[in-house]
This record gives sequence, structure tokens and C-alpha cells, in this order.
Amino acid sequence: MQSRGWVRGPDNAIKALELSEHGLAQAAAERAYQDKRMSERAQAEAAAVDETTISHLGSIPETPIHKQGWPKGKPRKQVNRDG
Repeated sequence: MQSRGWVRGPDNAIKALELSEHGLAQAAAERAYQDKRMSERAQAEAAAVDETTISHLGSIPETPIHKQGWPKGKPRKQVNRDG
């Protein structure tokens, strides 16, 4: 039952709650540390995601970066360089 959050006795319940709170505090501190080292654009993106929820996010979901270049699966023309 401990996996479901149930513990025996009030002392154990307080200890379990403190452990849970410590884990959240640690995640918040790690996130704040990482946010300081992000680019301005990434910080703005993180702030926008934070505004959409009231709960703490330990990490921001990655936004895919679309690289420019030749599309995958599209064959290129072969150029004859013999002369």
C-alpha cells in the first residue's frame, strides 16, 4: 500500500510528506539552475509553457527544430561531371 501513498502511523506519514516535498524542492532548484543558462529565446519558451499550468514542471517539453535542407526521401538529381 505504500506505493499508493499509504503509510502506517502519523510519524511515518509526516516523514513521507517531507520526502515528497524535498523531491519537489530539488526539482525546482535544478530547473531554476538550468533556466539561468538557457538562451533568451529558450527562456521565453519555458515561461510560456509555465504559464499554461499551475503545477511544477521539472522539464519543458522539447520543441522540434526543423532544420533546413534537402527533404528526406526526395532523390537528388545526379549531375554528370565528366565534361
